[in-house]
Amino acid sequence: MPYVLFANRSAIEERMARLSRYLDLRNHGFDAVLDWGLALRAEIGIPNSLFEMGIDGKQASQVVRMALADPSSGGNPIPLGAEDYREILRRAVAGELGWEAHQKSKARKPS
Repeated sequence: MPYVLFANRSAIEERMARLSRYLDLRNHGFDAVLDWGLALRAEIGIPNSLFEMGIDGKQASQVVRMALADPSSGGNPIPLGAEDYREILRRAVAGELGWEAHQKSKARKPS
């Protein structure tokens, strides 16, 4: 979940601020909700990466095709393409949070 949150951060900042208040978190905003979610994940024993769960990136092309075909992807706050899904999967397998560097490199690529 945190990998998808980062991918959608620019579109959900205000919603995460509201959620942090609903949850009565000490701090408010995206980072507060993210920290709460990561702490909950650790508390209930969910691994930090897909790799730790036995999932590697070998099926990336299939996962990307499935994500693009998933009807629920149309409800994503930010339209995501194949490159975006591939990056989310890469980060989830590696346990690498963050998205800003990917977005910056994507913006620099010529169309």
